[in-house]
Amino acid sequence: MSSCSAIQAGMLSCVLLLASGGCAGPRASTAGPPGVGRGPHRTANDHPVKVGDVRIVQRKVNMMEPVMVGFTGGDVGITVARQGRDGVNVMVDPTSLETRTMTPFAYGPHARRRRAPCHEREATTVALADGASLSIWNDAASGRLVARYSGGGGTIPISPEDVEVIGGPEARTTDGRHVVVTFFAGNEEGFHLMAASLEVTP
Repeated sequence: MSSCSAIQAGMLSCVLLLASGGCAGPRASTAGPPGVGRGPHRTANDHPVKVGDVRIVQRKVNMMEPVMVGFTGGDVGITVARQGRDGVNVMVDPTSLETRTMTPFAYGPHARRRRAPCHEREATTVALADGASLSIWNDAASGRLVARYSGGGGTIPISPEDVEVIGGPEARTTDGRHVVVTFFAGNEEGFHLMAASLEVTP
């Protein structure tokens, strides 16, 4: 078994154990970005951050390669590895996250990575049009992706309850109000790249 396969196999075992409450090891997550903290979880109805669609962009991915996110012609381009260095570029609608196109992509040669790139990230912060910011991170207590708007409102969960978020997220915005977040998550079927669309309405 390759080192990459061994890492992913071990992480999948932990995901399955976490789902059954049997894994006592630490999660690959943080308690929140500096100066933010967890704060109380809030419901979607009274929170300035509205969580839209959350869906799987690509199933059974290779987390040892970095995810690349950008905007092209109004759509979001997400590049992720599937097996080895073979990847795919997925163009999705920034609001509905519906797939527009899928194009094969090959990652270039590089030295062996000791850690998955997603584990090198902790929180990500996006500057917003109103001068505030949106911080997003993998919550250590729940294993879910959460967000907090600096203008107030507490912490709100983003990812579904039935998956375990792995590592840190990527987030991008083009207008300072709508944000697309990508993150790795695992369940009994394997490791997937997921995306969530957020709208900040102060």
